[in-house]
Amino acid sequence: MLDIDQIKQILSNMNFELEENTERVLNILIENDIISENDIAEKLEVKINGARKALYKLKEVGFVEYTKERDEEKKWWYIYFWKLNRGRLLEIYQRYKEKRVKEIIKIVKEEKEYSFESKSGDKYSYDAALSMNFISEDGKPLLEINNYEFLSNLDEEMHKLNSEIEELKILRSEYKAATEVIEE
Repeated sequence: MLDIDQIKQILSNMNFELEENTERVLNILIENDIISENDIAEKLEVKINGARKALYKLKEVGFVEYTKERDEEKKWWYIYFWKLNRGRLLEIYQRYKEKRVKEIIKIVKEEKEYSFESKSGDKYSYDAALSMNFISEDGKPLLEINNYEFLSNLDEEMHKLNSEIEELKILRSEYKAATEVIEE
């Protein structure tokens, strides 16, 4: 459903940078439903710790999971098997966008609250500016804020994000339905 380029784009959009080794691990996870960390290290031709470091970095984002099984040869040892959870990635990405929408709403609310600012960047509501006779604490006149374009850009970004969130909801439900069919 999600190919490597789409996954990389999602990670990039969330400001998650892939190091070369992490990207190679991601490629291996995409190609395999489930794979042991030993096999990943072998494919990468790196020590197991190098593979684990990349796997843990991907796990931090929350869309890579593992299970562990006892090693038959070494009873006290575990083998970890890793897999990519595309549905979880879509969920995380949706939450990321929803969080951004909330941030924009907060910024818009704050920006609409202020009408004037000083040359040093301090912002004041109309009432506060009036009570100061439109003169800042440093004795210079307050400037009226013209943030129409800024607010318009934020509004546009918010509408775009809301549209993308709706698309993600559809994609998530399609993915869930597809994986349920596979599991049956």
